[in-house]
Amino acid sequence: MNNELLKTAVKASIPIITVSHPDILNVSAVLSEVVGVPVGLYPLGTDFDPSKASIGKGKLSAFSVYYTINPDFKCNETLYNWLVENDKTLIMVNVFDPSYAFNAGTLTLSVPQIKKLLKDLLDPITIASILPTLQGLTIKAITELLRITTAQDGNITTTALIKNRSLVTSGVQGLCKVDNDTPLYLPNKELQEYIDLNKEYFINKNTPMALVPRGILLSGLPGVGKTLAAKHISQLFDAPLYRLDLSASLSKFVGSSERNLAAILSAVEQEPYAILLIDEAEKLFGEGEDSGVTSRLLAQLLWFLQEHKSRIFTVITTNDMTKLPPELYRQGRIDQALTLAPLNLQESYALGYKVAEQFIDIDTYKKTLIRGVIDKLQGNNNNFTPATITGVVQTLIKKNKWINA
Repeated sequence: MNNELLKTAVKASIPIITVSHPDILNVSAVLSEVVGVPVGLYPLGTDFDPSKASIGKGKLSAFSVYYTINPDFKCNETLYNWLVENDKTLIMVNVFDPSYAFNAGTLTLSVPQIKKLLKDLLDPITIASILPTLQGLTIKAITELLRITTAQDGNITTTALIKNRSLVTSGVQGLCKVDNDTPLYLPNKELQEYIDLNKEYFINKNTPMALVPRGILLSGLPGVGKTLAAKHISQLFDAPLYRLDLSASLSKFVGSSERNLAAILSAVEQEPYAILLIDEAEKLFGEGEDSGVTSRLLAQLLWFLQEHKSRIFTVITTNDMTKLPPELYRQGRIDQALTLAPLNLQESYALGYKVAEQFIDIDTYKKTLIRGVIDKLQGNNNNFTPATITGVVQTLIKKNKWINA
């Protein structure tokens, strides 16, 4: 959609446009492909000087659309008016000036551009099979990914590309990739039923978008396994897990926080499929938070949750659901709100045994000791969380030296 917005803005002769794009090495080729005309590098330095424009008029008249990647570039009224009078457009890449520029969002590589890039490198059948895996990457990243995969695996396959993709994607501040390794996780019945119902609809690439699961809200006390649930879903859905760290994208500059969040959402949306974790959402969007910036960020996130057409599954977690704005977990943005409760005594025993079995063979004697340390937690049901049970059993293993250090 952003590419179409840029194309429309150029067609409408908007004089100054700003876009984001991480691959400055190939930005001229990408811009030219998107707008449909050759795009030239703006030749007049960091700002507009009418006298230089007169001297370099031949250079300027060679193109109708220019771009700059100079972070020190300065817009002014004279530049704006000159571009209008001469029917020219300047595209500022990764250079932001809200006073003069129209923001066309993030510039991405289209499917036809990716096919064009690959046609001399791979056969049509291979291109068709790997195309979804390459979407959202830049020319530089695709080239590097193909080289790394060929060097490591010997040939190009979808599985190999997915394995190596994270090696070439540049990080976006506020979007953190999370290791989804969960050696032990026991989902409750309600969560398991949700996963069983929705797993195939997420994995199957032919699923109509209206039926692709969008996400869940998990509420419950700290330690009940909300983040582990996100990792578990990531494993079962065979999709990378990313955590939205909104605090890392906050900025004191007007409009910067909103632009940073837009970059985060755009980056995750370019993934072929992914799990997006919004952890402890009440700390970000609690009822007591009335900051104007926070309200705008919430509105931005709500729009994404409602309108995105990508295979992104969102997991929102909260320690206190009553502190969240209800519009965050409305139907259509997520599928279901689930509460993860502490374990009962028998469930705690069962988990305790499984924790120990990761390290040792357990017999009747060891089971008795495990039940004993768990029994001491009684009196406060909040103690019966997976995190607490795991901790006391691991401590028991160490104290009894069932495994030598």
